[in-house]
Amino acid sequence: MFGGEDQGGELRTTQVIDLKTGQVRLGHQLPTPLGHAAVALVGARILLMGGRTGPHHVTAKVWW
Repeated sequence: MFGGEDQGGELRTTQVIDLKTGQVRLGHQLPTPLGHAAVALVGARILLMGGRTGPHHVTAKVWW
């Protein structure tokens, strides 16, 4: 899971979920708080696209 929103503010956290065991652990931090982004798997890489970097700020940036 990448970023998200908590109490009206976007998050920098990522979470890694083991689908077999259901265990969750914290992953790397995103370079900026991010919520409501689109995600695509391109080969073995993950692409995050757009979303919000603040309560009233939308971005068109992309991150690998």
